[in-house]
Amino acid sequence: SFYFAPADHLEYARRRIFERFKLTRPPTRANRIFISRKKAAYRQMRNQDEVRSLLERYGFTAYDLEDLAFAGQVALFYDAEMVVAPHSSGLINLLFAPPLTKVLEISALAPEPSFFSLSQALGQRYHYLFGKEADRSLTFPRRSEEPQRLRDLINSDFSVDLRELEGAIKDMEHD
Repeated sequence: SFYFAPADHLEYARRRIFERFKLTRPPTRANRIFISRKKAAYRQMRNQDEVRSLLERYGFTAYDLEDLAFAGQVALFYDAEMVVAPHSSGLINLLFAPPLTKVLEISALAPEPSFFSLSQALGQRYHYLFGKEADRSLTFPRRSEEPQRLRDLINSDFSVDLRELEGAIKDMEHD
């Protein structure tokens, strides 16, 4: 269930979308993007305001992607340098980010490799951070055996350890 098209197929889709929106210039890599889930009904980042404040000190801007039209999302990610986000469908916009974009996905209790796979196929630098509630010794259920339990773990609310987040951002700046 985590299959992505080969890189050349992804590049074909990217090229067609970029042509459609007249994005023919080289990416500026100027955008540090924090994807907010404040409007989401589940998988809430309990300390999102503190996370946002920390990230703003490192030049990030928070976005509620549901407020941006498709063209705006394409343009935003086209010029991405770094993306920090909780696990969410907003990360599909990595499709529009350039190779070597640095990505930090934050999740609650269960890893979901879909955006890792996409990021790898596009040549981006992927990083991962668990929420504070994560039991790192937990064995996660297999999707085929306990799909609802796995879904509940993936969708649970979480908090972010601000020291770990700051360390990850500093590491990404030097990556």
